[in-house]
Amino acid sequence: MTTARFPKSGEDEEEFLLVSRGDWYRLGTILPSGARRGGPCSVELLVRVTAPCATAAPGLLRDVADVLEALIDRGYSTVCQDDGWVCCQREVAMRERRSECDAVRGILARATSCGK
Repeated sequence: MTTARFPKSGEDEEEFLLVSRGDWYRLGTILPSGARRGGPCSVELLVRVTAPCATAAPGLLRDVADVLEALIDRGYSTVCQDDGWVCCQREVAMRERRSECDAVRGILARATSCGK
């Protein structure tokens, strides 16, 4: 598991814990630190919308769309980034972060064309 700390101006640091990654996604949790340590955390999934190679595998965009739709149904916010990635994030109680990451991994496992 990879850990990184990201201080924000005027706020406590946040800690990013990488849960899993692949060619087309990165899943992790954002944990508050300092005074906010007991508060909620966020589950974050970055999804690559564009193919990691020159030619897209058949079904890639359909699978990415299915993943995004499933995450939106679970209450995730989505933000498109300029580099071909979509950031999906949902705030959860600290005690729910592992089960939420497991649920997201299940959604990713159903995406049969992504990364192939």
